[in-house]
Parts: sequence; structure tokens; C-alpha cells
Amino acid sequence: MARQFSNDPVKANDLNDYLSGASSFAFELKCLELLLGLGFDCRHSGFYADPVTGKHRQFDIRAVKSNGALRLYCAVECKRLSDSFPLLVSCVPRSRSESHHNVIFSFDEFTSTGSRGTFARSAGHADYEARPSGAYPGNAPVGKECVQVGRTDKGEITTNDADMFEKWSQAISSAHELVAEAWHVAASSKLYFLSVVLPIVVVPDDTLWQVNYNSNGSRHRDPFQTDRCSYLITRNEGDRISVVTHLEFVTFSGLSNLLNQVLQIQGDWFPASVSRQAEAMLRKHEEFQQQGL
Repeated sequence: MARQFSNDPVKANDLNDYLSGASSFAFELKCLELLLGLGFDCRHSGFYADPVTGKHRQFDIRAVKSNGALRLYCAVECKRLSDSFPLLVSCVPRSRSESHHNVIFSFDEFTSTGSRGTFARSAGHADYEARPSGAYPGNAPVGKECVQVGRTDKGEITTNDADMFEKWSQAISSAHELVAEAWHVAASSKLYFLSVVLPIVVVPDDTLWQVNYNSNGSRHRDPFQTDRCSYLITRNEGDRISVVTHLEFVTFSGLSNLLNQVLQIQGDWFPASVSRQAEAMLRKHEEFQQQGL
């Protein structure tokens, strides 16, 4: 049945009620302010072509921050939820095969042409897989289903998974273009970078719940509120988005805690093994450049 609307005109106080309570845009601006305060360079409310459908979509925030050669790219979508209709993420133990994430190695390269050794500059890239991952350890809970849960005015349980699916799928699609940016960031810079790309969905405090199941399907404990819950992304081999393995659901308070953990040298997201692989490849590439010149 179609929703019935009042015939009374909407006044300024009605709009103020909406802006102070249900406005997702106001919550989005609050998240943008937090990211800027953490030192991220941000793009807000831009358009892009969805890599799957080809349709134009709008992203909430794209943010990037560097720590020397380390770079973190975030595709952030913001969803204003209420504590009467929160998000519940159902988790199971992460398998050993799911315990991995990727680090993008972008480096300056050239292609020699002709007898005089002229060359064209571009950016090469390699995707290094951190396995097992300290950021996403095996046997730790990982999300496999998410749904909003509430009660009707008659006390009946009601659920909705469509709205949140739209948000987290949009974060993943937005991350697709950030992967391309990370691949090419070293073009003509004579530098190299190690980058991680994270799709993130931010919800208000006290609206994110988690329930953990054992591998046999039994519930490990009652649902509990949390500030962060990782969510597994099914990989499509050969697709650029396969570089991204997990999405992060976080509360507003949990957002800064997560981001402050990522850009750590030889931390969980940038392990020493990946740095060693990148440095070895860079040395070989520099030898090639010297021979080419």
C-alpha cells in the first residue's frame, strides 16, 4: 500500500527536524570533517561510471593519506541509521584461504626506444598478496551477511537488507577506481609507493551490531554492539576489484581508530615481507633502467 502524506505544507521547523535527525548528508559532512582532521586529502560527492553497469553513480567520499611511501585509499560511504533500526552483521570464523589482503606496488618505469636511448615514462604496478594477513587473521570473525533489524508499531520483527546492500556495493564500486589510481600514482614521479585500498561504510555510534557463529552453525554468543566489523568480498579473478578482499563496517567513533592503525610501517596492512618483495623488484627495475640508458 502506498504511503500516505499529509496535505499540510512543509515548514522550516519540519525541515529542521529532518536535518537534525534523519539527514544522511549532515552525517556525511561530519565524516568528511573527521577525515580532513586526520590529514586525509578528500574528494566529496563526485560522480563516476559504475564498472559493472556502466551507469553514473555518486560516491560520498574518496580519501587518501600518505606516510612516506605508504598510501591508504578509502572509498567511504556514509549511512545514517537509528538505534531503533540498526545494522546486524553475521560473522563466521575466517578460513585460512580468506586470510589475505593485497598491497599495490606502483613504481616509475620507462620504455626505451631507438638507438639513442630515448624513453617514455609511465607507471608499472604489481599486486602483492599478504598471506596470511595480520589485518584479517584466520579463524577471526568475518562478516558474511548484513541486515537492518527493527520492530513495527505492532511489535513484529521487521528487516531490510536492500538499503545497506546499496551502500556497501557502492563503496566497493567506488574502490574500483581507487585501485586504478593506486596503480598509476608513481607515473613520472621517479618514486615508488605501496598502497592499500579500503572500501568503508560508516554508520552512527550505537547502530552497529555483530553476531558470531561457530563453523558448525551454532551461535557463539548473543549479539553485541561493536565499532568495527570486517566483511568478506567474494573475489572475481581477473577483475581489478579482486585486489580488494574485505570491506569495513565502522561506526563514526570506530572510523578514526581503524584509519590510525593502517598506515603503520611494517604493521598489519604493510607487512615487512611485502616491503622486501617491492624493494627487490625495484632493484631489478633500476638495473634494467641503467642498462637501457
